This record gives sequence, C-alpha cells and structure tokens, in this order.
Amino acid sequence: LIIDTKNCQGVLPHNIEEIAFNAVVVKWNPMDGPVKVNIAVHCLSTDFSNQKGVKGIPLHIQIDTYEQNPRENTLVHRGYSQIKAFCDK
Repeated sequence: LIIDTKNCQGVLPHNIEEIAFNAVVVKWNPMDGPVKVNIAVHCLSTDFSNQKGVKGIPLHIQIDTYEQNPRENTLVHRGYSQIKAFCDK
C-alpha cells in the first residue's frame, strides 16, 4: 500500500504516517474541506489465489474515520470499497 502524496489534496505529506505494512494514518481537518488521498496497491491476483489463469480478484480497502480526542479515539465511520487486482501479463 503506497500513498501518492504528490496527488493528494487537502492533506499535508507530514500528516500521512505508515503504521503497518497494510495500514496508513491520514490526519486531516474536515472543517478545511474535502480530502483526496490516492493509494496504490502493488500486488497481483495470483498472490491471493492458488488457481492459475485468474483474471482478477476482488479486494477491499477499508477506511475508518476516528475523532481525534486526547483521551480516546472514537470510531465515527467505517466504510469500504472494492478494488480488483489483475494478473500481470
């Protein structure tokens, strides 16, 4: 999972932090307007399937929105979107 910081809008690069191999934290202020974060997923459909000739496999990107609070982080919204990884030809 790679964040394309050059094409992000509404968030500064120093507010993007990789916290795990497949997890990223993006800090933003919703009062400043909408945010656009471009991500790249580098994998092949054959990485997740034992079958040969798989043309594409559905994956999900999960987005959790937390309210930042000094005492605790409260989950405000959880959403997901389906993406497809294709085999390299």
